Amino acid sequence: MEALKKYKGEGVTDQMINEDIVMAGNVYDIYRNKAIKPNLEELGIDRDEGEDFTMFVQNQIDIINRLKDNGATVDEANKDVESKVT
Repeated sequence: MEALKKYKGEGVTDQMINEDIVMAGNVYDIYRNKAIKPNLEELGIDRDEGEDFTMFVQNQIDIINRLKDNGATVDEANKDVESKVT
């Protein structure tokens, strides 16, 4: 995917491609994660078929993104507090 940076279209940035690379890695990690097997079985989801697994992965990516966003917000708040205390 790194090679796509050479052929990017108008309006596409390296940052967009980097974000896609990270998301592709996250999707792959979720797909290969054997620890989620009990969760999938409980939900009746087959990892190799249907849209249920796609929705499961999309939900996991959404959770990852929310945690990342919340972490950034906490970091910003901590810096703000530190600047006011020092």
